[in-house]
Amino acid sequence: TGYAPYRALLQRALLSRLLSQLSQVYSTIKISKFLSLVAPLRETGLEGAFDDEQIEAYVMGCARRGELNIRVDHAEGSFTFCDDAFVSAEESTSVPAAVREKAIQPSTADLVRTRLSHLAESLHNSLNCIYPPASSQLTQEEQQAKFAALVTAAEAERKALQVRRALVARRRELLSELSVRKEKEEASRRAETSRREKDEELRRQKEDARKRELERARKEIDDIRNKEAMALANTLREKTNLKFSIDGMEDLSTDKLMKLQVEQLEKEKKELNERLRVVAKRVDHIERAYRKDERPLLDKDYEDQQRNDLETFNTLQTARIEGSKIAHQKDIEAKARLSRMISDYEARREAISSKKGSEYAKKKEAAAKKIEEEKVKRRNAVLQRREEERKRQADEENLRRQKEAERERAEAENRAQEEKRAEEEAAALAAEEAAKREAEAKTAAVRREREEERAAAAEKARLQMQREEEAEKRREQRKAEERAAARAPAPIVRPANGEAPAAAWRRPGAAAPASPSPRAESPAPPKFKVGGGGGWREREAQRTSGAVGATATPSPPIGSPAATPKVAKDELPKEEDGFQTVAPKKEVWKPRRLQR
Repeated sequence: TGYAPYRALLQRALLSRLLSQLSQVYSTIKISKFLSLVAPLRETGLEGAFDDEQIEAYVMGCARRGELNIRVDHAEGSFTFCDDAFVSAEESTSVPAAVREKAIQPSTADLVRTRLSHLAESLHNSLNCIYPPASSQLTQEEQQAKFAALVTAAEAERKALQVRRALVARRRELLSELSVRKEKEEASRRAETSRREKDEELRRQKEDARKRELERARKEIDDIRNKEAMALANTLREKTNLKFSIDGMEDLSTDKLMKLQVEQLEKEKKELNERLRVVAKRVDHIERAYRKDERPLLDKDYEDQQRNDLETFNTLQTARIEGSKIAHQKDIEAKARLSRMISDYEARREAISSKKGSEYAKKKEAAAKKIEEEKVKRRNAVLQRREEERKRQADEENLRRQKEAERERAEAENRAQEEKRAEEEAAALAAEEAAKREAEAKTAAVRREREEERAAAAEKARLQMQREEEAEKRREQRKAEERAAARAPAPIVRPANGEAPAAAWRRPGAAAPASPSPRAESPAPPKFKVGGGGGWREREAQRTSGAVGATATPSPPIGSPAATPKVAKDELPKEEDGFQTVAPKKEVWKPRRLQR
């Protein structure tokens, strides 16, 4: 079906909801009990149903990701749900808010967190029951404030509605893009499937061709093997004693022929071994008879051998003694012959010894003299090397002292240059500080002048605004008097102070506003002025009630295009919401920034 891909996700959702609700009711539950609760999922026989290992792996994954505050005790075979009274549910787990809102019963953390609020709510309800609040009518200001709050809430709701509409439009765009993307993916998937089917068909054709080629090659090989088997069978039948009929064999092969040949060879080998066994037994019997016959002859042969060995030993011993006697006699004769040369030998040895002794003494004396010379040379070389070493050290010491002196001189020069540079920098810094102070003094003077000019301009603007407002008041009073005179023919008694009567209409909020604070950027007053009076709802209410014909539009800001409308010379003033258009006055003071 079309919902088959969602089975695994549905099982995960069911397991998550079951674990969440169990954690709200139980603190510890056996793993077997939990598996029995989810057993109906497996009993349905759906493809992809979780087994026990997968369910336990899912629980471990939820604990590792922080979705559930749970511990698994494999030794006890149980799940332990951790409920810390001083840990918020939002901090301990990442369970969605929609799941937490449908809690079966509040957790320990919720009880601890909401205990004071419940107590405060109970006390507040008790106080309301004991001392009920006095009902009073809202004043006009409160009604206006409430109405303004409602207007603000309506505006906020309108903006939220616009945001929701924008989100809905964006979602529609995203859904359309997603549908287009899905269509493209489906088209690419169909193209890929078609290409894969074509490739599969081509591969199948190639595989069939390869199989046909292999079958043909196999048949050729079988034919060649049968021919070889026939030739081998004929050869074996001719060379060996194998007796078989080639025509009677349905599937003749070299393997069967080799098997027949091996069986024949095994048979021949057994027959040969049997014959060899018989021959060996016969030879063994003959050998035993030979040994039995030669045993008395061995003793006689041993006695003859001992006798022959004794005779041979005696002969060799006699020959060795005779040879030793002859050699001794020859040595005695040679000694008697050489004893006559002893005197000459002694004299010659003495002469050679004396000659060699004098030569040895001369060589020894020469060697001693050479040793002394070498000692002198060695001593002179050592002294010379020491002198050279001393000179080298002295030169190095002089060079080091020179370098030290040069370094000290360079350091002194550097210090002098640094001191000179520091003095120059100090002088430059002092000059810069003096110039900076002078510039700051000039800037302060200019700023003071600008502030004075700005204050004077602001004062002038305030006075001008006050004069314009007074003129506007007088104009409104005159208009009100004219309208009152038009409506009531009776004469209207005006007070001595010149103000309008109490029943006359006045422009709301016509009181003189506070003087605007001067800006630091320019000497001119604010560019825009908020008109007096209420909002459009009040004016609409007054217009519909008929109390007043129409309310005045707020006065335009000074210097704006609306403040000085251009009226044609031949065009008469027109009534506009009960107001008579007044021609712009000439020679009205304006700030310099508006006169440009």
